[in-house]
Amino acid sequence: MIMNSTKPFVTVILLLFFCIILLDSCKKPEEPQPTSINLNYFHGGLTKTWRLAEYYVNGVNYPVPEWAADNVLVFNRDGSGMWIFGEVDKDPTDTIKCDHFTWTFSMDSLTIYDHNSSPDASIRKAFPVIDAHMLVEQSKSASGDVFRYVYVDAVIPNPEADIKNKHLTNGLTKIWRVREVTWDNGSVWLPEWRKDDLWLFNTDGTGWYTLGENVEFPGDTTNNDRFLWWFSNNETRLEVEEFTTSGMILIADCNILTLSDTLMIIEEQVFYAGAMWQVRVTRVPAVK
Repeated sequence: MIMNSTKPFVTVILLLFFCIILLDSCKKPEEPQPTSINLNYFHGGLTKTWRLAEYYVNGVNYPVPEWAADNVLVFNRDGSGMWIFGEVDKDPTDTIKCDHFTWTFSMDSLTIYDHNSSPDASIRKAFPVIDAHMLVEQSKSASGDVFRYVYVDAVIPNPEADIKNKHLTNGLTKIWRVREVTWDNGSVWLPEWRKDDLWLFNTDGTGWYTLGENVEFPGDTTNNDRFLWWFSNNETRLEVEEFTTSGMILIADCNILTLSDTLMIIEEQVFYAGAMWQVRVTRVPAVK
């Protein structure tokens, strides 16, 4: 009698267990969630550049616009950063050359603020990196639309970089600013517009010359000139081949006087005002 009375009970338990398994197997798979963030991945230890690879609006994938394809997003270890705009502008009348911003990290998300490129959305949230990607989400308060941007590395680390290369690029990307410009007559010339210009050297031999907010010619529509660089003459010269928006190619042949982690001094000949001048430029890291 005891055994017979337990059979219905066991049967009910087995049926409940089977239903639980069945219901669990019918659940819709959840979207993978971001993993724990590693801040070093955002800035690569000093400076890291990212490019836009995918673009979504309210979950719908759209082709990356041409004007956004040649922009790069830069994160620096010191909490600064910038969008470097390429040769194609979203708005041809846009006068912003390089949009600087500040970033902070809290509660598993990154907040970007103090930038000018999106006045209707001054704060953007960035999610942790997944599989070497960075997801940035932006909500438009006016329309209610949600934009998601997927960024990937713009520069690949170079494990074969030698010591001089690492001085120049930190093995990935390094930003230099001008500290002093001396002409061969002994005069020092460093106008305000040049103080916020930056040179970004990438370990893959590419780079950007970014124009700051104080430009030499206010009507200049040039955004940021790309360039290629390499060492020559037993690494005593730095060659820079610059591509301008006018289609010209400018090549600077600079003697390297000093190149260390904290100091770059180069010397080059410059034709100016009908004469050839010997110009010495001293640069220091813009990010520490």
